[in-house]
Amino acid sequence: MERYDPSNNRWTRLTNKSLILAWESLVAADGKMFCIAGQSEQQYRATKQVEIYDPVTSTWSMDNRSLNEARYCASATATEEGIYVMGGFNVNKNLNLATVEFRSFVSKTWIILKPMKNARQQFNSCVIDEKIYVIGGNGNPANIEEYDPERKEWKMIDTIQGKTITPLATVAISTGI
Repeated sequence: MERYDPSNNRWTRLTNKSLILAWESLVAADGKMFCIAGQSEQQYRATKQVEIYDPVTSTWSMDNRSLNEARYCASATATEEGIYVMGGFNVNKNLNLATVEFRSFVSKTWIILKPMKNARQQFNSCVIDEKIYVIGGNGNPANIEEYDPERKEWKMIDTIQGKTITPLATVAISTGI
């Protein structure tokens, strides 16, 4: 892992993670970076482990509370309350996932929430107006779902006929309007 400092246009090598994974989910939250699940390159298996990077101490640590379900190619996003990990693929079970897990910043434990309407992997998510949106991906390449954390409900927002949405990045921009 490396950190970029724009003030001097320099990259600095940081401490390496202990797990060598592919297709992990990354999210910055609670002043730290979370590397969530992924595919073990050595065993070609989905994992449910979580590593946390603390930029103050420049160290990685294992979260002693793993996800409930192993997965990779999932999407993770954060709200003020915690982290959501949605969908993905479980090679151990050979299926796309609709499952959703949440880690509260208070309890620091992972709980299973109501699943998405559609199973999907290799997709992205973002938060807009305190709601979570999942967009495209393998398994459901043309639809968008919305999760309302207050009501704890998923609903279909749109299906874009004739289009395949395979996002490589999703961002939400506030215009201040």
